[in-house]
Amino acid sequence: MADDTILENDQTYFAGNTNGTCEDRDSVTVTLDDSPNAGATTSITVCSTDDSFDILDVLNPSILGDADQGGTISPALESGTTIFDPAVDASTQYIYTVASVNEECPDDEARITITVLEGPNAGENGSIEFNREDDPVNLITYLLGNDPDLGGTWSPGNEDGEFDPATGEAGVYTYTVTNDNECQDLATVTVTFSDEPIEECPEVTQSEQSFCESIGEGNNFRRPRVSDLSPANAVWYDSADSETALADDTILENDETYFAGNTNGTCEERDSVTVTLDDSPNAGATTSITVCSTGEEFDILDELNPSILGEADQGGTISPALASGTTIFDPSADTAGQYIYTVQSTNEACPDDEARITITIEDALEADAGSNVQAEYCSNEGVVDLYSLVPEGTTTEGIFEGYENGNFDTANNLNTTEITYVVSSESGCFDGVSEAIYTITVNEAPDAGDNVNLEYCITDIEEMTEVEVLQIFTSLLGDRDQNGSFPEGQTPMDLYATFSANPIGTFSTTYTVTNENCIDSAELSITINDTEEANAGGDVDNIIVCSTDADINLFDYLSEDVTQEGYFEELEDGIFSPSTSGVGPFTFTFTVDPTSDCVTGSDSAIYSVEVLQGPNAGENGNVEFTREDDPVNLFAYLNGTPDEGGTWTPGNTDGSFDPATDAAGTYTYTVTNENECQDSATVTVTFSDEPIEECPEVTESEQAFCESIGEGNEARQPTVSDLLPANAVWYDSADSETALDDDTILEDGETYFAGNINGTCEDRDSVNVTLDDSPNAGATTFLEVCTSDDAFDILDVLNPSILGEAEEGGTISPALASGTTIFDPSVDTARQYIYTVSSTNEACPDDEARITITFAQGANAGEDMAVTVCSNDGQQDLYDLISADADIDGEFTLEGEVVADGIMDPAGFEAGTYEVIYTVTAGENAECGGDDMSTITITLGEAPEAPTTGEAVAFCAIDGETATRLEADGTNLTWYSDADLTMMVSQEDLLINGDYYVTQASDEGCESEAAVLTVNIVDSPAPTISSDYELCEFDNPTIAALTAEINESGEVTWYDSADSMTALSNNATLTDGTTYYATLISDNGCESSERLAVTVTLEQCAIIPEAITPNGDNKNDTFSIGFLENDYPNFNVIIFNRWGNAVYKGNASTPEWDGTSNQSGSLGDDVLPVGVYFYVVDFNDGSTEPRQGKVYLNR
Repeated sequence: MADDTILENDQTYFAGNTNGTCEDRDSVTVTLDDSPNAGATTSITVCSTDDSFDILDVLNPSILGDADQGGTISPALESGTTIFDPAVDASTQYIYTVASVNEECPDDEARITITVLEGPNAGENGSIEFNREDDPVNLITYLLGNDPDLGGTWSPGNEDGEFDPATGEAGVYTYTVTNDNECQDLATVTVTFSDEPIEECPEVTQSEQSFCESIGEGNNFRRPRVSDLSPANAVWYDSADSETALADDTILENDETYFAGNTNGTCEERDSVTVTLDDSPNAGATTSITVCSTGEEFDILDELNPSILGEADQGGTISPALASGTTIFDPSADTAGQYIYTVQSTNEACPDDEARITITIEDALEADAGSNVQAEYCSNEGVVDLYSLVPEGTTTEGIFEGYENGNFDTANNLNTTEITYVVSSESGCFDGVSEAIYTITVNEAPDAGDNVNLEYCITDIEEMTEVEVLQIFTSLLGDRDQNGSFPEGQTPMDLYATFSANPIGTFSTTYTVTNENCIDSAELSITINDTEEANAGGDVDNIIVCSTDADINLFDYLSEDVTQEGYFEELEDGIFSPSTSGVGPFTFTFTVDPTSDCVTGSDSAIYSVEVLQGPNAGENGNVEFTREDDPVNLFAYLNGTPDEGGTWTPGNTDGSFDPATDAAGTYTYTVTNENECQDSATVTVTFSDEPIEECPEVTESEQAFCESIGEGNEARQPTVSDLLPANAVWYDSADSETALDDDTILEDGETYFAGNINGTCEDRDSVNVTLDDSPNAGATTFLEVCTSDDAFDILDVLNPSILGEAEEGGTISPALASGTTIFDPSVDTARQYIYTVSSTNEACPDDEARITITFAQGANAGEDMAVTVCSNDGQQDLYDLISADADIDGEFTLEGEVVADGIMDPAGFEAGTYEVIYTVTAGENAECGGDDMSTITITLGEAPEAPTTGEAVAFCAIDGETATRLEADGTNLTWYSDADLTMMVSQEDLLINGDYYVTQASDEGCESEAAVLTVNIVDSPAPTISSDYELCEFDNPTIAALTAEINESGEVTWYDSADSMTALSNNATLTDGTTYYATLISDNGCESSERLAVTVTLEQCAIIPEAITPNGDNKNDTFSIGFLENDYPNFNVIIFNRWGNAVYKGNASTPEWDGTSNQSGSLGDDVLPVGVYFYVVDFNDGSTEPRQGKVYLNR
């Protein structure tokens, strides 16, 4: 064997010498242990915007094939698995290691070098709902994420992203941006129209949609609902095949999947959306509390009402700031008023949250605990409320020391107890401390024992002995004081006597015990019930409820003839919930059976419930108006998706509301549908400017504001409406009769005076205003510049804010190449930048402004290009041949003639070189440069004719021929395995049945049409062998004996292994237990690729002679059968003459037949005459069939 022959598992190999003269060769059996496979060294390049991928899918295979699963990556990836995310994982070399599963083979590792190229930023998927009357927009405005790169293209529709809702179509618009690394990024904007129903099956373009845990602000927070999913107007389901649509106000759940259908419910396949709920900050909800002026300091977070997200988050800020500088409020140092608690968001998706808490400080009263009190009780009077003993006119806000809840248990407090009642600042809003003594005397009461109410079924009683029944009655005395009394004729024995006369009924009495101070009694009864046949009553139909109704208890609907306890088989507690069960009919079975006391048999009744679809009045909402707001309809302030057509109370039934005249309060919307089902929701109306009629009290005489309030383009200067207390009427002097307008701008250092709406306040409290410096980063700006323009300072072009021009000293993000605010169009990128100016104080936040810079440039025809085109390439779109950076609105000319639509057909030209001029005019951007042109040099080559192939060719499958055997007449040949010429064939590829296609190429590289060569791979079937052949060891059989048993005709060749190529000689002797492998060469001349495996078994055959010659020469003197006595010790042999008479019978204990008879009736001396005799051999081993035949006797 060649030295590089691959060893195979479980194969045996034999050692010889170079001369091949070894008669006996020692053998070696090979075992191949499993080696781990980590793949082979790999290098790949990806973009940071590419999707995550499994490193195992890109590792090159090793000689063992693809890498094993279950290994480890070092250094570890962010996923903690083998999943590589180009957005977060680093460019570096990683080592994939697979541990060995045995001690013999070492661990394996492979190195993969991953280079991550920076990808562009197309933003994140967004969505927008228009109506057909909206103004034109640019879709880039609706991309989410951090400042998508500009310069990309949109499809379908206008490439620049311009969209007109009046004519545009709903759908998904894709923004594609490519950078210098040839990396791409995509993001989409899904456009829907609120005024168009979805009839076609909706397409989900955002299969992963994220929402904040809560949507909205302040008390108007709500959870995200199904109605928030995109696309809008889709009908949503909780599974791909559900027939029941989800209500629009169904709350979305994190990590749940929702399925989009249409209004007709005809979508066979529904796209799905998986929902992620991002963490929303939680500042709690609007709160009003009253505290005492002498009270201890407290944490405002402990008092804030929970929002729909629960208790407020820690870590927020209070405005205006408290004296503590934290959220700790000290009534002795801080002032009453409204405070705002703000919690910042921990992500970019969800906004900050704030909640308002209004704190009123109550003046403390002088502490007075009243007079001392005395009271007397018995120990069986239970728990006494000590506050009921407080004298009239005395506060009940004190504390009973040791009994803080006021509960005094007489059973545990015998004799006299003195309790101190304390009124102090710890018990309420009091100044000082006052105490009173409550003296409580408890006398011990006698013990009549517990009430007893025993109940038995008559069948239970009938199973008891008379003594056991008597013990039931005497047990009524139990563990009680024994000096008590029963009513006349009602002792337990009296009750037993009554029972004996009539055992069915209730037998009751009262046991009373008294002492010198107290009395106690116990009610004692025994009830014996007769058995009743089970009766579940009649069926109950027409229990009709609405899906908006509260839960019902079906036990409340039991028919009047039901007197026994039973159960509803489907409802453990009988509670049915219309709101969660869905619409439709439901049936429940009420069953009474022996599980209930004294019931025999079983009976059931059917209760039919129908749930009708209820209307949707939406969810409760609230709104705060000012008295100057325009009239509205309260329907707009209901949350959820309420049905129209309901009525409102109080006020106008149609919900119209005029803030100028209507009152604050709660307004209820009630809607009824055709099923007569109702649903209600409320809107709570408050006013921020409800006039103050009493003279307001100013608790903060010094009030500070930032020069500007709010952020970005929403910033404004502080006005009179920002002063506290809110709703005061403000004047510029103590005696002015003209109130200041709410939008009067506050001035630094000025004093303002608080009055009421009536102008009747003789003394007006004043407020001195301080305006803290606010940073000024300017205002939102859009700027278009030429790429050829000089560098400029962004601060010179930022629009001014309400505070004027932007301040210097801020920072630009992302940073510019200059490291300052100087923008150089030749090196910096067109995109959105953020200019941030830090605040110089703690009171005012940092300020930022956004400037979006786009590039305008002159005409750009791109670089000169040189291409080769072949005569058979088909029509060429010259726009595909210009450089990637060129404008695509230019014109092509060839020899002075315009090339229409930029389409050039090589078939119309002779071979040669052509120069096409591409010209782009500057148009509106002429100020950024003039017209431009470039040259495309086209070398047109002539494609050769297709090469010539012969007729179909055939190869034997066993030869494993490769593509090197393919032949055709031509030059620069290329072979393919498909008619589309996409699958090139290499010389190492094994040939298979089918057509192969060949082209030839000119020296210029022009490829011809293809010619076809049909390849037939011919094989012979593997031979088969007879199933009933026998090989006897005695015969020393050879390979030829096996060949003789082959069923097919043709040349048969035998080998000693499944893949040996050395044939065995026909004279080779067969070895017992050895497997031989045969091939067949049939009429087609090919040796079969599959081999017949035959494992030889050499039998110890019984050899029966055909003749005997008992003449004393010791040769064939007896009828001797080889191996018979050893292999079949229980054999019998019978010899018959030609007339059928048995002349010999023998077995292992008789001599072999020697031509004489051992049966009676033989003639002469028992020597049998010469002739033909017949034998029957019975082996008697339970499996081998008897043998019979002829034997010739000769002497």
